[in-house]
Amino acid sequence: MPNWIYIPTAASSGWLPSDLSNLWGWYKSDAITGKSDGDSVGTWSDESGNGRTMTLSTGGTGTYKTNILDGKAVVRLTAGSYSNGNVIDNTCCISIAAVLKRTSATDSINSGFLSGSDGTTSNRSFLYGTINAASLLAVTYGATTYDYRPSHTWSSTDWKLFCSRSDHGNGTFRLSINGTETNDVTGLGTGNLISTATTTYIGAAAGVANMFGDYAEVVLYDAALSQENLEKLEGYLAHKWGLEGDLPQGHPHKDAAP
Repeated sequence: MPNWIYIPTAASSGWLPSDLSNLWGWYKSDAITGKSDGDSVGTWSDESGNGRTMTLSTGGTGTYKTNILDGKAVVRLTAGSYSNGNVIDNTCCISIAAVLKRTSATDSINSGFLSGSDGTTSNRSFLYGTINAASLLAVTYGATTYDYRPSHTWSSTDWKLFCSRSDHGNGTFRLSINGTETNDVTGLGTGNLISTATTTYIGAAAGVANMFGDYAEVVLYDAALSQENLEKLEGYLAHKWGLEGDLPQGHPHKDAAP
């Protein structure tokens, strides 16, 4: 009779956004518990460990929708926005990754979906939005002014994976959509974002001009992530949400998650 030797299976070594330093906030719709399809989502917990919970605005409508993307639940925003009383400030750099879908391909002009701080010229925010109902617009504040960076035609309701780095230490900005870089610019203003107590939004551009749609995951860092780590974020999100087919050939995580 043969002697059987038990060899335990190695524990999963899957990479997570929390493996990187400077994780500021992490909002995962699939981490929301105790909800059934159609239930209201009044608060959205921060999975970074920093306790920066997002709260739905008064009169807002955020709904838990099951089995929407790759069999997972998402948060469907149809009115208002989510925000908290914290802001990414007093730092030179912000990196953001997000998976989301517009409700309509003809949203109103200047509908924004994510803001790293309030959008006044006094505290230099970093945000995304749409303009003229079809083009993605990235805005990042420099030393004394802000820079508009039209980046991508977004005239559909397809799911999108965004990944960006705004580095005002070196005056550079980088944006990719579905793993394909669309903007890599230099010459931006340098210096820290001004430390002003404002807030951070999901579903709005500095608290106004809401973009309604489905939000799967948002990850924010108060640092300029390296190209390697940005690509890890893209790979993690793409494979988690079934969007790996949208990554370009040659992407280091096209065939497998990091």
